[in-house]
Amino acid sequence: MEILIGTSGWIYKHWNGTFYPQEVKEREKLTYFMENFKTVELNASFYRTPALSTFKKWHDEAKEGFVFTIKLSRFISHIKRLVLDDDEIRSVITYILQNVKELGEHLGAILIQLPPSLKSNNERLEKFLDFFTGEIKKLDYNPDIAIEFRHETWFNEDTYGILRKYNIAFVISDSTAWPTAHVFTAEHSYIRFHGPEKLFASLYSDEQMKWWADFILEHKEIKKFYVYFNNDEHGYAIVNSKKLIELTQQAG
Repeated sequence: MEILIGTSGWIYKHWNGTFYPQEVKEREKLTYFMENFKTVELNASFYRTPALSTFKKWHDEAKEGFVFTIKLSRFISHIKRLVLDDDEIRSVITYILQNVKELGEHLGAILIQLPPSLKSNNERLEKFLDFFTGEIKKLDYNPDIAIEFRHETWFNEDTYGILRKYNIAFVISDSTAWPTAHVFTAEHSYIRFHGPEKLFASLYSDEQMKWWADFILEHKEIKKFYVYFNNDEHGYAIVNSKKLIELTQQAG
């Protein structure tokens, strides 16, 4: 079992002086981050897909074994809502996948985060995933894929069956804002921590982290866990991710 633990993003002004020493320049932050973690979830790609040259730059800077998870553009998940109704969305998907491929061995997973307002539509989901995975195969690379549902109507065996068909991980998300389930639908799993109380701005206790460490380690059938902390306020994500790394390494 491989356990990759990191944070959702690495550039936050409020991490200066708490995680990043003041002397670390902006262009040096990724290098510093990689000295502490083996993975990061790229949130910026949700709003704007980085240029091909940026992905190449990250590939060249990445340390051996470090991987990026890329969050798919909100144009696809929130504006088009997975509907393949015109050439624009298809071309955007192809453009994103071509750019992301430049990460090479440093690409871990692609995350699809759906909006809370999007209710279950398994026919739409399967049609989208069939096209999406087909485009990836055309480009001849094989990233892990995960999808985070934020409406409770998706939490059913029909949805899980579609994910299993395409080996796509159901995201186990932890927050007080959105529903969750501890479900495994692929050889890999994906966990997102949004904060135990206040969204993005609350700290998990050591006891809570111990529970999650045990949960992860119990599921030895899962080949790889991607685990990201999105509670970036006050640097809580750094504290919690480091604690979970410590606990899983001790037990492992």
